[in-house]
Amino acid sequence: MDDGIIGNTDPGATAWLIPEIAATYDYQTQMITIKVREASTQVLDIKLKTDIEIDMTGKLTKVDNEVGTFQIKKTDLKELIGEGVAQVTFELSDGDPTTLNDPSFVMKTDTLIDPVSVSVDHLTSK
Repeated sequence: MDDGIIGNTDPGATAWLIPEIAATYDYQTQMITIKVREASTQVLDIKLKTDIEIDMTGKLTKVDNEVGTFQIKKTDLKELIGEGVAQVTFELSDGDPTTLNDPSFVMKTDTLIDPVSVSVDHLTSK
């Protein structure tokens, strides 16, 4: 950004437009996709938490040819967390021993509800 002063080094800023970790649900594929900014992230770097940490071994997979992209089936996630859980947290380990400030993404479980379509025949009332 040019500050208008000739002959000096202009101030600059860097903005990250991609969050450290984010998750989305696609009802058509029944998959939760987790995207992370760091290309070297491995499956074991991503933790699933409710009120406890839940092991996703064998359920969360890295997507081939998509850097920083992981997926878990909705049925697998629901099996892991059980009933009555209002939200889950996907947490990305930042490499230090504490988890207090690890980047995370909260997903409400009601976002996993699939849309419903109803067909009504108005001529026969069925």
